[in-house]
Amino acid sequence: MASKQGSSAAKATAVADIDPTYEWVDGDGIYLLRLNLPGFKKEDFRVHVDPAGRLTIQGHGAGGATRIHKVFQLPSTSDLDGITGRYDGSVLVLTVPKLPPPAVPSPPPPQEQNKQGGQDPAGKAATEQPKSRISREAERLIEAARARLPRTRQAKEQSTAERSEMPTAAKEAEEEKKEEPKPKPKPKPKAEAPSENAKGAAADEHRANVGREAERGIEASRARLQAAAERETTERQEKKGRCWKEEGFKWADAIGNNKEVIATAVAAFTLGVFVSHRLFARN
Repeated sequence: MASKQGSSAAKATAVADIDPTYEWVDGDGIYLLRLNLPGFKKEDFRVHVDPAGRLTIQGHGAGGATRIHKVFQLPSTSDLDGITGRYDGSVLVLTVPKLPPPAVPSPPPPQEQNKQGGQDPAGKAATEQPKSRISREAERLIEAARARLPRTRQAKEQSTAERSEMPTAAKEAEEEKKEEPKPKPKPKPKAEAPSENAKGAAADEHRANVGREAERGIEASRARLQAAAERETTERQEKKGRCWKEEGFKWADAIGNNKEVIATAVAAFTLGVFVSHRLFARN
C-alpha cells in the first residue's frame, strides 16, 4: 500500500501545469483568440463554452507530463453558438463571431383620445413638455443667429474693402514695373572673318586632300592592271601547256598506229650506217 501511494504521489508531482501564451484580437465583426500549445496534439485537449460565456481549454500533453487548464471570459457581444476553431501545428486559433448590433427602437404609438374628443391630462403634460423644449431650443437658435448677424456684416464690409483695395494695389505694382528701366540686351559677338593665312592653309589642305585621293585612284588602277596582266600570262601558259600536251598525244597516237613502218625504217637506217661505216673503213 505504501509503495502504491508513493508511486501515485510521484506521478502527481511529475505533471507540470503550463500557462500558454495567447493573443486576443478584436476584429471587424469577429474576435480571434490564438494560443501557443507546444507539445500538445489535437486529441490531447478539449474546448468548452458555457452559457455564461466562459471558454475553458483543458487537457494533458507530452504523454501526460504537462497539463493545461485555461479559462477565458468572452465579451457579452460574442455569438456563443457560432464559435469555430482550428489547430495548426502547435497554435490553436478560435474564431468568435460578434452579435449584430441591436435595432433602433421604434417610437411609441400615439395615445388614444377619450370619447369626448379631448386628451388625457397625462398625455397633455407629455406633449406640452416636448413643445416647451422645442420652443426653448428655437429661442436659443434665434439668439445665436442675432449675435452672429453683426459679425457677418463686419466680415462682409471688410471683404468688400479688401476687394476695392486690390485693384489699386495691382495698378501701383504695374506702374512700378513700367517705371523700372529695362536692361539693355547684350550685343551678340560678331563672327570674326577668316584671315588670309587661314584661307591659304585651308586651300593647301584641300589641295593635299585632292592629291591624296588622286594617288589612291592611281594606285588602285595600277593594281587592277597588274592583276589583269597576271591573269593573261597565266592563261597563256595554261594554253601552251595544253597545246604541248595535245601535240605529244598526237605523236604518241601516230607512233602507236605505224609501229611496223617505224621499225623497218629504223632497221634500214642502222643497216645503211653499218654499210657506210665498213666502206669508209676499207678506203
